[in-house]
Amino acid sequence: MNTDDLYRLLRTSHAQAQGIVDTVAEPLLVLDASLCVQAASRSFLEAFGVNSYETIGQPVYELGNRQWDIPELRRLLEEVPQGRRDH
Repeated sequence: MNTDDLYRLLRTSHAQAQGIVDTVAEPLLVLDASLCVQAASRSFLEAFGVNSYETIGQPVYELGNRQWDIPELRRLLEEVPQGRRDH
């Protein structure tokens, strides 16, 4: 497998993953370990009146003029990468 094959495979996998995210009826964000948005469902974009260009790659706390920078949300999200799942 050469670099072009790997790139095509990566793009196909990304498109499939985004397709799955878009089938979710409720607003959904996919965050990485740094809590930056990696994917957003169409329902999220529509519910909050944003587009993917202003959402993807942004830290979740900076979305919508920092409207997501809520202490309780910050506490809950920052526990997830540490393996805590008791909520």
